[in-house]
Amino acid sequence: MNITTLETYAARAWPAFETEYFDGWRLRCASGYTRRANTVLPFWAGTRDLDTKIAYCEAFYHRRGLPCGFKLTPAACPPELDAELERRGYTRQADTHVMTLDLTAAALPPETAALELRDEPDAAWLDAFCQFNATAAEHRPAITRLLAAIEPRRCFASLRHGDAIAAVGLGVQEDGYIGLFDIVVREDVRRQGLGRVLVSGLLRQAHASGATTAYLQVMANNQPAIQLYTQLGFRDVYPYWYRMKME
Repeated sequence: MNITTLETYAARAWPAFETEYFDGWRLRCASGYTRRANTVLPFWAGTRDLDTKIAYCEAFYHRRGLPCGFKLTPAACPPELDAELERRGYTRQADTHVMTLDLTAAALPPETAALELRDEPDAAWLDAFCQFNATAAEHRPAITRLLAAIEPRRCFASLRHGDAIAAVGLGVQEDGYIGLFDIVVREDVRRQGLGRVLVSGLLRQAHASGATTAYLQVMANNQPAIQLYTQLGFRDVYPYWYRMKME
């Protein structure tokens, strides 16, 4: 699995409001909502020296009132970037696993009538998403704008348990890949198999519409989620982490 290719799909699936390219790096900004939409993606090698490139990024985010940060993978360019950022005092945060699944060989649980899949997020989905993620009300306009900016095919999933939504998630499909984002179950009904039902429904719908590979990103310290995804057949392909400049 090519890391740069998968990271490119993931960036399109979770878009920034503003993107600037500088000597092989992609600088992204989305009003500060989520690290992955407000950090540098150092995908390709350039020709400028590292001091110049880091200084450019720091000025870019400073002008926008945001901390400068980098999303790093084993394919980051140049290879010495992580060590240099550490030397400059950038803190390492949010170690994450990227996992993939071959949908052509996956054995998924059967369908359930309680799962709803929509092309657009309705008010109930947004309410549940913000509530389950404990998202501050001030970020709701940014969330709404970000979701509307996703260009590839979207699928918003919600699962009811009793009379209320108990789990939500997002799938973004492009070129045979389906990315799963922000799968979250309401805290009081966790560990009851609801996450498995929701993820399986998203994967089943994506495979039926042409997806052959699924990918997702899960925090390294989220063992229940890692266990769920492993049981569904997902396997680790590479890690990523952030380096953030804390001022």
